[in-house]
Amino acid sequence: MFVGAQRYKSINQFINLTQDKKIKSNPTAGASAYCGAIDYNKLLVDHATCFSCMFCLLKDKVSYHSYMKSEYLRGEIEKRNEKLFNGSLVDTILPNLSMIAKFKSFENFTSVNETQHISPWAAGILEETSSKPVRIGLEVAVPNIEYDRPGRLDVCAITEDYLLMFEAKISLEEALSDERFIEQFQKYLSVIDDAVSAKKLPYNLILLIGGKETDLLYPDHPECTSNVGNLSKRFYKILTDYNIKFMSANSLWLMSIGYLLNGNKFSWDNFIRKIFDDEQCIGLITAGKIISSNGVFNIKSL
Repeated sequence: MFVGAQRYKSINQFINLTQDKKIKSNPTAGASAYCGAIDYNKLLVDHATCFSCMFCLLKDKVSYHSYMKSEYLRGEIEKRNEKLFNGSLVDTILPNLSMIAKFKSFENFTSVNETQHISPWAAGILEETSSKPVRIGLEVAVPNIEYDRPGRLDVCAITEDYLLMFEAKISLEEALSDERFIEQFQKYLSVIDDAVSAKKLPYNLILLIGGKETDLLYPDHPECTSNVGNLSKRFYKILTDYNIKFMSANSLWLMSIGYLLNGNKFSWDNFIRKIFDDEQCIGLITAGKIISSNGVFNIKSL
């Protein structure tokens, strides 16, 4: 499977590309190419080791119909569809034979190798879950004269009236190991503002985080698993101090199930845009959006 991304010299070119200018095509190997559940000789998905990342199902009708023939997989995806952002965390779908699967879970997949897993996977999901024609960019340069080295946006997706960008991290621990994302966001925002000014294009720049979703819960949530070392406390202080928004990779995964089974209500250009139009919203997880009000955090179901 492949993501239909192209080469762009800068975020300004990506945003302001006109129809008469052609960009060199550069289909980028997508996440499913590395998942271990695809037989490339036969072009078949091994449902026993598939961890249901939704990539193939969204991109290929044959994969979808084959997937839904499995009683186990069909039942598991329908269960998640009944729990979409309803206030409780939604677990991902384990491979039917996880003992022999290359990746034991979706979280396992997103927690390693940013450039070969979480970034192209997210790009592929955005490419297939838009309500309008969309262009996708990976590793789009963000040159800023105030910094020695240009930054690079991991994933960019644009429609005629909305721009979404992800800075991807494989886990909370990795994001906080050097806290580089703080500088990255500061480096990007002024350049993005200039690039969208001509079109007056609304946008969101979001930190997309893989690995254990429970690590992304606020410190006093009973299911939070990142209180050791005060990781959760540090993370939420950064979010509020620097006005950074985040999503769990699991929430994008759950949104894709919503889109697959329910249509454009869960297209990213409608769903994510609406979520982060709420100024109190600082994050999205499978339980719903995380709201910050006067230093108090809570989850609001959708």
